[in-house]
Amino acid sequence: FAAGATFATVASAQPQTKPWPGNAEATIYRDTNFSGPAVAIQTEERNLRLNWRVASIRVPSGEWQLCSRPDFRGDCVTIDRDRPRLGVFGQGIAVQSARYLG
Repeated sequence: FAAGATFATVASAQPQTKPWPGNAEATIYRDTNFSGPAVAIQTEERNLRLNWRVASIRVPSGEWQLCSRPDFRGDCVTIDRDRPRLGVFGQGIAVQSARYLG
């Protein structure tokens, strides 16, 4: 997991999402340094159905929550800036749901 990122297992308290601004977007990448297959996220994604780990992410503004299981469950991380390398040694993190937090 990325150094400096906040991880928590989602239990009973789920974060409140803020109203969706029209320009909110995050782009997740399979490979480090923003390369390889990518998915742009512009809405709340409850089940991304990815068959690869996310190794980098671009976040132009705001905070995004990425979770290892669908419906914002499992291990979750909040990311508020571009990260060219996620996970231990850049091997990526499991991401199956994502949402804008504000």
